[in-house]
Amino acid sequence: MTVSHYRPSTADVARLSDSLTDDAAALTFEPFRDESARYLEELIPKPWGHEFRVYSDDLYDVWKLCLRPGQSTSVHCHPRKETALLCLDGTARMHLLDRTVDVVAGDVSHIGKGVFHGTANVGSGPLHLVEVELPRNKFDLVRLSDRYGRRGTGYETEPGRAPVALRSGRLVARSSVRTGVALDGFSFDVRAGLDLISRPLAGLLFAVGLDIAAALQHRIEVLGPDDLTERGGHEQLYLTIVRADPTTTRTPATRTPTTRKKD
Repeated sequence: MTVSHYRPSTADVARLSDSLTDDAAALTFEPFRDESARYLEELIPKPWGHEFRVYSDDLYDVWKLCLRPGQSTSVHCHPRKETALLCLDGTARMHLLDRTVDVVAGDVSHIGKGVFHGTANVGSGPLHLVEVELPRNKFDLVRLSDRYGRRGTGYETEPGRAPVALRSGRLVARSSVRTGVALDGFSFDVRAGLDLISRPLAGLLFAVGLDIAAALQHRIEVLGPDDLTERGGHEQLYLTIVRADPTTTRTPATRTPTTRKKD
């Protein structure tokens, strides 16, 4: 597992400053538990594929992305939240303002606040990613450039229909998790560290820490299966990401948005 960290450069700061002078790029907040944001619980069609929320609480927000071959996200940044991009399967190329970085399955990219980045699928099959966001705020988005004409626009407002609903979490207050079925070839659940160490999960790819102390430090903890014994906290809770049996998985039906919306 290759782990990389990217912090904002002078160029990132300058481009963000220029972008925020545009009224169309004004930042907003996601209103938790408000009817106007309920659509974020559904599948979100993208011109490059789709994404859907797999876990959220008052601090953490985790999304599953699927990019079709040859497609790419906008070059964008999140001025108010830290993100970690986990590559589950496929081959990607991440574009920063000053370089490009090749990304393969098992890699983790920690992207700091204000770092402009875009991700392209350069492989022959679907690119499967998970994005961990801290703190939760799906509307914290500034698009610098976009091949689909979404430069300067905010997050999408047109949902599709998710094949499996988010469920109320049992272990974390005011949390939701999309569990109980494999989607896009992967399944998700919340487990305690001791449980993961004593009863290892077959096909485990990553365990994402849901620790409050780490959240207060704006630190996203991502462990691979080999890290749990040495670094996993027995009392800590983790979101597990598992490669599922292909005979039991569901692939969400997607459509390309008919109007040019907005990541």
